[in-house]
Amino acid sequence: MTTSDARVGQQLLPSRMGRVHRRRLAIAVVVTALALLVAAVAGFAAIRPGNDPSEPERAEILSATADAVGALTTFAPDDPADRRRSTDAHLADPLRLEYRNRGSDVVLPGARAAGISMTGKVIGAGLHDSSSDRAKVLVFVDQTVSGPDTPQTAGAGGPTGPSGETTSTAKWALMRKVDGNWLLSDLQPVGDVTR
Repeated sequence: MTTSDARVGQQLLPSRMGRVHRRRLAIAVVVTALALLVAAVAGFAAIRPGNDPSEPERAEILSATADAVGALTTFAPDDPADRRRSTDAHLADPLRLEYRNRGSDVVLPGARAAGISMTGKVIGAGLHDSSSDRAKVLVFVDQTVSGPDTPQTAGAGGPTGPSGETTSTAKWALMRKVDGNWLLSDLQPVGDVTR
């Protein structure tokens, strides 16, 4: 076979298989174009300004979260009914129903039976995710727990109350906007972040 025969063979090969190659090429072009279109739309969606809350909205969510978590994590065995109603006003279902049924046991199981008191102080919060009516907030809480056997703290006029052990915890606060108010709908412990 001469060089000219090889050139002729190369020119004939595409024309013999042209229909099959053209179909495959057309399919590859369409698939590639669709993939690029999907990637472009996804890229623009990620870049465009989302539903991030404004600074006043963010402050409103964080303030409502701190108030709700502080109210829920502060209790005593002899809490008056108005204190429980005040805490209830910060909650949304399903946490509200659970709080009405179990009281402080929602936060610390067995607290009512053991006569345990707790004071929760929110020391920090950060908005993780939000939409127009839902938000997920990472909350850092210092919790001071005391029971009937906890020694009293001495003040100038004598015992001022039980002093307990303080622990710092991190929790996910799930907030819902109900009738224009941000309410706590769930409080979950943060999982092990070392994994």
